[in-house]
Amino acid sequence: MSDRDRTPGRWDRLRERLVRVQDPRDPDASMGLLRQVTDQALEPGYTRAAARSQPRRRWLSAIALVLVGVLLAITVQQTTASAPEAEAERDQVLERVTEAEAQVAQLRADIATEQDAIEAIRAEALGSEADLTATVAELEAGTGRTAVVGPGVVVVATDGQGGQGRVVDLDLQQLVNGLWSCQAEAVAVNGQRITSRSSIRIAGEAITVNYVSITPPYRVEAIGDPSMLPGCLRGSSAGAWWSFLEQSYGVGFDVTRANNLELPADDGLAVREGRRLR
Repeated sequence: MSDRDRTPGRWDRLRERLVRVQDPRDPDASMGLLRQVTDQALEPGYTRAAARSQPRRRWLSAIALVLVGVLLAITVQQTTASAPEAEAERDQVLERVTEAEAQVAQLRADIATEQDAIEAIRAEALGSEADLTATVAELEAGTGRTAVVGPGVVVVATDGQGGQGRVVDLDLQQLVNGLWSCQAEAVAVNGQRITSRSSIRIAGEAITVNYVSITPPYRVEAIGDPSMLPGCLRGSSAGAWWSFLEQSYGVGFDVTRANNLELPADDGLAVREGRRLR
């Protein structure tokens, strides 16, 4: 073999020809088969079934959209149709409330007129009996029949932070009972005089005193000895109750002395039944 035949370029071309002769497989054909397997991974039957189901899915989607639209249209129509009826019912309720408030105001005016007449008759009957008049005045002040003025203490209770620290009716009941046990002469909660016929209840989300809703802060006024009431209240069971509320729930409880308190009378203490004395 000559030197020219042994050159690297000629030798490589000869070897490439020999390889092609010995291995007639086409690489492009192999890659085409792989692409066919990849592109058609599913059986042809599955492919045809999927193609047939696509129109059905489109119809189902269209029907679902139509049904949703019909339901929305019905809802809007019903809401629009019921709006005037709801407004009319609300107006009727407001009218009834206004009428009831007017009736209550008229009844209170009638009660005040009758009470004035009773006071005039009683004053005429007592005449010059000064001692008897003083006794009646003292009893009326103690029972809440008349307003009272004097020194005492003011207790301000407030809700704590969060829903857990809310003051409830039982807490105010404990406080009022503690003031009575410390010889308070008269007590009022948010301007409502506490008497033997008073009630401190919870109605829904609000506390009611004498059936009147009150809101925090709760101001409890008590007429009595201002030098004795604060210490007595702190040392009583009511004081222990509120101390627990302060430490556990962050409820506010502040007691201060007052030199001049004026507690209103209880309007609910009216004469319900009377008999002529023989």
